[in-house]
Amino acid sequence: MRSPRELLQLAQTYRQPSKLHPIADRTFQLFEAAGDKLGEPQLAELRAQLEDLGARELYTEWMDALVSLYAFVRYANEKLDAPDAADAVTELIREQRTLFDSICEGIGDARLDDSRAHQRLAVEWGGDDDLATRTAPALNARPPEGSVRASVLKPIARPPPHLVRRAAPTVAAGAGSRREK
Repeated sequence: MRSPRELLQLAQTYRQPSKLHPIADRTFQLFEAAGDKLGEPQLAELRAQLEDLGARELYTEWMDALVSLYAFVRYANEKLDAPDAADAVTELIREQRTLFDSICEGIGDARLDDSRAHQRLAVEWGGDDDLATRTAPALNARPPEGSVRASVLKPIARPPPHLVRRAAPTVAAGAGSRREK
């Protein structure tokens, strides 16, 4: 498997494909050849293609294939009226979760390494090592020496005029009153 740093780079640069992966066309061909259904032999062929992409660590192409399979699921549900085929392909996509989870774990490891590196840099530049012990001040506690109140940083904004609730008009005494004078 690729390094966590490479996986993070792939995740950050991944863009949804503008054209469908060939696996979507193959899925439709298998669907038509089997008489408008997808059985286990057809799913096994698709599964083998996906596993091959994952084994060769072609993760961008693998994600493109999953997105294209999802496009087939939508097409099968909306245009072909084949919910059984859509469900079978959805289950095929779900089977890919183990590889997807391992990729996500690698990305998480890279992000954790990044946060630790940023914390080390903050300690080096700031000169204090109490980042882990810092907490927000307690309610009604005295602010730290030299701190600035948040209310002086930005003036309190007034709500737009259409959000201000106006009091209901009252009837003036005497005008339209039924009391006798």
